[in-house]
Amino acid sequence: MERITKKSAGAVLCVVNGTDVEVLLLLQSNERYGREGKPVIDIGPKGNIEENEDERTAALREVNEETGLTPMLDDKFRELTKYEFEDISRESGKLAKIKKSVVYFLAYIKQEDVARVKLSGEHMGCKLVRIDEALREVRHESQRRVLRVVQRYISGADR
Repeated sequence: MERITKKSAGAVLCVVNGTDVEVLLLLQSNERYGREGKPVIDIGPKGNIEENEDERTAALREVNEETGLTPMLDDKFRELTKYEFEDISRESGKLAKIKKSVVYFLAYIKQEDVARVKLSGEHMGCKLVRIDEALREVRHESQRRVLRVVQRYISGADR
């Protein structure tokens, strides 16, 4: 089986009001990804780092492409997560084992920004939820781990 390594960058978009933390979750487009049933939830926009692009630039580009927003990234937050999955290789058209690493940054948005979101074709919807609810809804453990790190960071436990 072919083995592929990919690196992506993205951002967790949060609305913080005192001790309340809400996360903008994105619902993947089942049509685009050829799936049926309940859509996969993303904890934020993410995508491949392009040639001659650093992680932060890639994360901001992905946020803008997938939501239309241009938030500032928190200078002190950077979280790396890794996972593996099998999928059809775009290059060969054959089943491949994909080893993926994603660097997530933290971006603060305002409540009113949510109404301005313009989703790309990658997502069929979005919703702003409290971070504890997001932890229950997100299926992938790697993304739940990132949310727990965000939660600790915003509460001041990791500063």
